[in-house]
Amino acid sequence: MLPLIGAIAAGNCAILKPSELAPATSHVVAQLVKETFDSRYVAVLESGVEIACVLLTQKFDYIFFTGEIRVGQIVMEAAVKQLTLVTLERGGKSPCIVDRKCVEGTFFD
Repeated sequence: MLPLIGAIAAGNCAILKPSELAPATSHVVAQLVKETFDSRYVAVLESGVEIACVLLTQKFDYIFFTGEIRVGQIVMEAAVKQLTLVTLERGGKSPCIVDRKCVEGTFFD
């Protein structure tokens, strides 16, 4: 979500395409965005690979992609054809560990 914050702060519109491999997270992101932003400025496309491929044929000012190398290569190849600036980021860079003590509320005891 940090790239979205930067895009909005700079006065840009944005389209988010969450991973189809995490449908629950995708749905939460879509709901939050829908409740928070006018869809003319920030939109979420919950879809599969076919819509992602269509998006990559469109002209954007900037693409920020987080994910695996193979898909990043596809994104970069499509962006080059449109001369679109790209940031590619490997997924899973910020793991979170939840300890049972946190869940039970005894972490600080």
